[in-house]
Amino acid sequence: MPHLRSLIERGYSIAVYPEGTRSKDCRIGRFHQGAFYMAREFGLEILPMVLYGPGKILPKTGWHLHKGKFFVEVDKPLTQEELSAMGDLKQQASTMRKRYKEKYEEIANRMEQ
Repeated sequence: MPHLRSLIERGYSIAVYPEGTRSKDCRIGRFHQGAFYMAREFGLEILPMVLYGPGKILPKTGWHLHKGKFFVEVDKPLTQEELSAMGDLKQQASTMRKRYKEKYEEIANRMEQ
């Protein structure tokens, strides 16, 4: 945490993948609480980003890139007040996973048509 604090104080952004790992079948796993803990401890906003396609382009068990579509949608930043309104860290992670799944499904429907 001290190293992260130093980076943040120098203007760096921190990217966190809340699942902690990629799934073999592109399913969205449970979100861990670490990103929400860090945001709270450092007084940061969270900028949600939905990624579509990386698991198809480079599967977890693969060594070679496959042809495919990659899409990133950047959502609006969430303030500490908005995060706190979701509840404790566990509730924040659960709520954000639900939102992510909904957005991912919307993107998948658009991209796969």
